[in-house]
Parts: sequence; C-alpha cells; structure tokens
Amino acid sequence: MLGINRARVLAILSLVAATPALAQDPPSPKFKAEVPRSIQTPDAVETRIGTLKFSDGLPDQQTVQKVYDNIDFSRGVEAFLSGMPAASLYAICHGLADVGAAKNKGIGITENLLDARSLFLTANTTTVYVFFCVDLTDGPVVAQIPPGVLGPVDDAYFRYVTDVGVIGPDRGKGGKYLFVPPGYTGKLPSKGYFVTKSPTNTNLVLYRAFVTNGDIAAAVKNVKAHARVYPFSLEKKAAENDFINISGKQINTIHANDFHFYEELNDVVQTEPGDAFDPELVGLFSSIGIKKGKAFAPDARMKAILTDAVAVGNATARSMVFAPRDERAKFYPDRQWNNGFIGNSYQFLNDGERMLDARTMFHYAATGITPAMADAKPGTGSAYAFAARDSTGTYLDGGKTYKITLPSPIPVGQFWSFTAYDNQTRSMLETDQKLAGIDSSQPGIRKNADGSVTIWFSPKAPSGQEGNWVQTMPGKGWNSLLRLYAPLQPWFDKSWKPGDFELAN
Repeated sequence: MLGINRARVLAILSLVAATPALAQDPPSPKFKAEVPRSIQTPDAVETRIGTLKFSDGLPDQQTVQKVYDNIDFSRGVEAFLSGMPAASLYAICHGLADVGAAKNKGIGITENLLDARSLFLTANTTTVYVFFCVDLTDGPVVAQIPPGVLGPVDDAYFRYVTDVGVIGPDRGKGGKYLFVPPGYTGKLPSKGYFVTKSPTNTNLVLYRAFVTNGDIAAAVKNVKAHARVYPFSLEKKAAENDFINISGKQINTIHANDFHFYEELNDVVQTEPGDAFDPELVGLFSSIGIKKGKAFAPDARMKAILTDAVAVGNATARSMVFAPRDERAKFYPDRQWNNGFIGNSYQFLNDGERMLDARTMFHYAATGITPAMADAKPGTGSAYAFAARDSTGTYLDGGKTYKITLPSPIPVGQFWSFTAYDNQTRSMLETDQKLAGIDSSQPGIRKNADGSVTIWFSPKAPSGQEGNWVQTMPGKGWNSLLRLYAPLQPWFDKSWKPGDFELAN
C-alpha cells in the first residue's frame, strides 16, 4: 500500500515538473514601479491606419511598415503645405525665364496690361506690372528702380525683404538698390545705393507702375527709361537690359499640384544655402529625400506615397482657401467675404504663433508679401476681400446670373475693382472680356439713384447693364476679389460693407 502511494506521489511531482514555466505567474521584482496604463502599449491598437500590433511594446514588422508609410505620407503632405511659398516663387522666376526674362538680365513688363492668357495668381488687369528675379549666387546685384512705382521684394521663401518705390527707402524718387547675398564679406559702397541684405540667393522684385490719366504708354516709358538689373561686378560696363512685354504671353507662374511639386521644391533647396530656411523646415524637406547636395531620387514606394501626399496636400490647401474653418477668415458674420490676410500679419504671426493655415491660404491663392498689403492704413495701400460663394453660401456658378451692390459712398481714396478668377488656376477667368473684371475708373459705369453701384456677373450682359457687367463662363466655377485702393475709415471700422453676390432670376 505504501509503495502504491509513493508511486502516485512521484507521478504527481513528475507532472508538475513537466508543466511549462509560462503557465506560472512571472516572478515579482523586488524593485517594482506602479506603471500607469497611460504609458503602456497594449498588444493591439485600432487606429486610422489599421491595427497596430506589439509584443510587450515591440512593434511587429507589419506595424513598422504601416507607421513608416504613414510618417512619410504625413511629411509629404506637410512639405507641400509648408514648402508652397518656396515653390510659388520658384514658379514665377521659372515662368519669367521661359519667356526671356532671365535672372539678373531680363525685366518683365505688362505693356498692354495682363489678360487670362498669362497664368498669375490673383493678378489684375488694371495695373502695369514689372517683375524680375535676381540671383545672388555669384555676388551682389544692382536693381535700379524707376520713380513713381510701388512694390515688394521677397526672398526664395516668399519672405519680405524690402519695399521699393513710394513706401520703400527711395520714397518714390527711384534709385539703385544693392542686393547682397547671405554671408557676403566683400566690401560694400557707403553711398549711392540702398543696400539690402537677403537671407537667400534668389529674390523676386515686383512692383506696379502708376498710370496717370489713363496714359499707360507713359508709365511704360518711365519704367524702360530707368529700370535696370545687373551684377554689381559689372557696374561700370553693364549691358542694356532685355524688356520682355508679357502682355498676352502664354506663361505659367504657378507651382505644380502633382508630384512635380517636389521636384520644384528640390530645385529651390539645391539653389539656396543650406541654412537659408528654418532648420525645422530643412529637416522636413530632408525627411522626404529633398536635401542640399544630394539627388532627389525617391524609389517606387516613396514616389507613390508622395504622389498620394501631394494630392491630399492640394485638397487641403483648396479647402483652406474655399472653405476656411478659421472664424477669423470672415470679414463680417452676415456676409460671404473672406480675408486673405488673417491677422493682418505679413509674417503670419499671432502672439508667438505661426498661423500655418493662414500662411497656406495666402500662398495658395496669391503672391507678393509686404507689410503694406497685409496691414493697410486709412487712405493708403489697398484692401482686399475674397468671395467664392453667393449670399446663400453656395459656390458661384459661371452659368448663372448674379448681381452685387456696393453701397454709397464707397470708401476709397482712389478706385475700386472686381476681378473674376478661375477656381482651378486662381488666375484671371478665361472669357471674351480682356479685363476679366471691372473697375470704377472705366467709363460707362452707371450708378443707382442713391449713389450705390450694382455690378452683374453672368455669361451674357443683362439688357441695359452692359457697362456694369463682368462675363463668366458656363461650366466654370469662379471667385472674385474686391479691391479698394486707398481704403478709407468706414472700411476699417466696418461701418461700410459690400453686398453679397445674389442669384438673379
């Protein structure tokens, strides 16, 4: 009997010894922390990119692939949104070079004003524009500015460098500006120039030549008589400049919205000094393969991700422009007019915050950065209001008829204008009207009995309204900018406000 019991005990002990160690509770460490659940990683987590799996906090290979695909995608989207200012300025300089206005040599001028054949973000048809790009890679460059002009100079990231003309250091008298590259240590003249140091090699000079009494030819003649651009090293033997009449030219100055965008951005990075941009920005571009001194050659996986990212980035920018969620975008709570310069900061700053969405909104729709445009003062500069929807909040339709009324008195010291733009290109709407808009200096505009002005937008002019009509095109959506030149106090205190676009039967 004792032998039998002993055999049973031995069998039980043998079974216990054969049980796997994992079935036992892990030993309790002598030094044990109270670990909050919030810092632990579960074995499986459901997310928008799928199920992420871990073994005691270690990601499995599928999870690793998912998160790297996601970070490459998200950085691709952000590189589009944050790199847009650089790609936009690059596209302008590239477009100018395509029609003969090469850097440091050619000067583009709209001798016969602009029309819809030229793709420029929110340009207008009432101004003689002058634009050229300077390249400081080989040293300082001189830009001689005519008297009686107005405009900004922006660097390769569309950051404000200086103004020229009326609100620049020449105060409208004209003069020579000497643009100096970053890190330049050579000798500079002590007088005779407005010396301007730039953080980048590439700079865009863009100004308006004022037209007096409708004499466009005189404004053009003044520019050609005084405008010059050439390397400082050629000061005593500078060649004559090429003036390129851009009016009517088939020219594109708008950055790409497909994979080519990243190639444009790479060209900027390769051209500029390594520290020309904020380190965070340089790091962002580098994280998707755009790094100074290295070829941008994404493999098939990365190119597919970036192709997807730029599509989402483009959709994001369009949503911010045409359907902004920032309450500050609206000028008035009961109107559809939006503000293109949220916060009135040319640097998009607000109490230490860089307003990222506001920066995207501006650069996707417009060009040219200057404090004078961002924060106009009564009686000076210009004010802008943007609308893409009618009074009901519906997008404007080129096949329908709308009317809009500006109450009297319209608060401008100079003149007001409407320009119609294509939603796709953000450039002037292609119609049979060269002006793609209307302004108060045009003859034939009729006022209402109370002094207000009603303007009509439609494919065909309503009977009797031909002088107050802007043409639109069936099948094309459109948007409009209302410009007030030298806006007066009622614009700023909002005691005056324009009507909305109203659908007319």
